[in-house]
Amino acid sequence: MNIETVFETLKNNQNIDDDFKELIQELIIIFTKFFPNVDLTNLNNKLKDLKIIKANKLISKDIIDYNVVNNELIFNLEEIMKDYDLRHVLMHGLLRVITSYDNTFGFDQNNRFTALNIGYTEIITNFIIGNESILTLFDDEVIATNLIADVVGHDVLFQAYFTNNANLLASTLIDKGVE
Repeated sequence: MNIETVFETLKNNQNIDDDFKELIQELIIIFTKFFPNVDLTNLNNKLKDLKIIKANKLISKDIIDYNVVNNELIFNLEEIMKDYDLRHVLMHGLLRVITSYDNTFGFDQNNRFTALNIGYTEIITNFIIGNESILTLFDDEVIATNLIADVVGHDVLFQAYFTNNANLLASTLIDKGVE
């Protein structure tokens, strides 16, 4: 999928305001510089009707969440106002959109790898965009994910995450003697 097509799809989405569109486009450019071989077809399809929901802690306890079923990127504004880096938070959310298939994102299927999935999303986010805030997200999940990456290998995590293949991750863990 060519990036210009993705930008055109984003431009045509009436659910997202222009400021967010500009920021999303900037983050997509950065993402493709780091990962030029990741297919953006799924992102393009999701951007057609993606909704940005500005919520409070009663709607979403997490600072960022992605509802795969309704295709909604949900921001907890009360948390963001605590001085989080909006670009970092949005990149974390976009990675969930990029890797979403059916009712899951990344390699999280049936909530089997939720913490690992969140930790890996945060690792990729930190790698791509960094974090301009002193506040951090998902520290425990990042630590656990780095430990698992030492066992299965970063290449396996990368492939499983971007192809939504939890079986690759599980079989590699079993092959390494971890059940």
